[in-house]
Amino acid sequence: MLNLQKKIFWILTLMSVSIFLFATCPENVNKKDVLKSYDVPKLKELILQLEQCPDQKDTLAHAFHNLGVTYYSNSNLDSAIIFTKKGLEIRQQLFEENPNVHLGKSYNNLGIFFYGKNNNQRAKEYLKKAIQVFESINESKRRLNSYKTLANIHSEEGEYQRAEDIYQLIIASKENKNNQSIIGQALSDYADLLNEKKMHTLAISKLKKSKMLLEQDGDSENLAACFINFGVAYRNLNDFPKAIAYYQKAIKIYEEFESIGEVAKTYNNLGIVFQKNNQNFEALQSLQIGLKKAQSIDSREMIAQSFDHLGEYHLVQNDFKKALSFFQKSIQSLVPNFKPENNWQNPSTQNLDFSFDQIYLFRYLGDKAKTLRLLAQKESTPKYFTSALELYELGDALIDQLRKEHQDQDTKLFWRKQAIPFYEDAIEVCYEMQDVEKAFFFFEKSKAILLLEALQNSDALEMIPDSLRNHIQVLQQKILKIKESVGNTKGTQKENALQQLLDIQQELEVETKK
Repeated sequence: MLNLQKKIFWILTLMSVSIFLFATCPENVNKKDVLKSYDVPKLKELILQLEQCPDQKDTLAHAFHNLGVTYYSNSNLDSAIIFTKKGLEIRQQLFEENPNVHLGKSYNNLGIFFYGKNNNQRAKEYLKKAIQVFESINESKRRLNSYKTLANIHSEEGEYQRAEDIYQLIIASKENKNNQSIIGQALSDYADLLNEKKMHTLAISKLKKSKMLLEQDGDSENLAACFINFGVAYRNLNDFPKAIAYYQKAIKIYEEFESIGEVAKTYNNLGIVFQKNNQNFEALQSLQIGLKKAQSIDSREMIAQSFDHLGEYHLVQNDFKKALSFFQKSIQSLVPNFKPENNWQNPSTQNLDFSFDQIYLFRYLGDKAKTLRLLAQKESTPKYFTSALELYELGDALIDQLRKEHQDQDTKLFWRKQAIPFYEDAIEVCYEMQDVEKAFFFFEKSKAILLLEALQNSDALEMIPDSLRNHIQVLQQKILKIKESVGNTKGTQKENALQQLLDIQQELEVETKK
């Protein structure tokens, strides 16, 4: 009798285990519904279940991928990268030998996410892998989309010709005849490049074509980005009413798509334009809405940016103490272990080890230092000068850290546009404090930055072997020859020439890094 009871217990135990294992693997219908939901808790629950199902690795990768997309849509880039990487690792195991579109999408998304984190080098690495995958499986439209993001990075880095070559390839591509949206997007991004080059009137002409194509294709979300670029162009032409109108149109579209991060960013831009148009009430209201939107999705990057914009608003109003409090909050948002007792207290260098988005953090340190200097001049209070000098020392430490982490050229505009003016401001504070020794220190550091930029743009070919130098010179000559011929070609010939140009530029980039 006892043996029979043991057998029954053993059988029931096995049945319960099998029932448990079966229950952990979700039904196909449930999986599809959850994957389409882009709901964080539901996706995480699905992932926990799928991790118990060895035969459903592909679906697990899909769940990780969609979770990354969901976090990205909420402007949580750190989580987006973490989960997309998990999905990519599985897809590499499954599809590295026989690439498919899903592998390419993982590479592409990581490229976009790292671009959002200002880590351009990593972004370019992933985008180039995406382009290779899409090319190998003849996914032309996706390949051109990855190229478009790569062009945006080159544009941001000041490599305008490289970016323009890619935009021209996308616009000329025969694959786009039935996909006007990609051409519209490329034109809009090209206009963004023209805005960077301060060619705002030409940018507007490109944007008008972009708007027409995107509206014809019903691509509302990219139409919103087009409207943003309109806003930038008109803002820089001091046509503030038109800029305001386009930002408001973009907000309306982003709200329809529930793109809260983009809504927050656009409200910040709108606030700046309202202030330039002397509509201070509307400016403050827009900036406050932008902050609330950023807080609603718990995006530390957007929250920090919103606080910084509010600080800039109060700085223009000459309310230095209120501006200081907002700049302090922007720094705290990116340095979570920094708990100041007052607004002139600064993080320690140890705090920087746990900080986020260090390039933006560097900017906010400079904004706070600038405000402290104004307060010191206004109130003749030494503590503000001392605090400002501490911030410049902290910013210098951050620059050293950034230089270690960015050995390549992907932050060269950062050195030119932000680091050098930062050191110039630091020297001014030292002058006002009569601290000659510290002024000399900052002067030497600024010279080092100038030397870094000069080396990046100098005749570096003199430092490499003759064989490699000759090969690079041959590639450069080929590039010049193709560029000369592109203007005289049309259709497929032009597209092939542009593709050849990009391939040689890629080869040149690889050779110059040896």
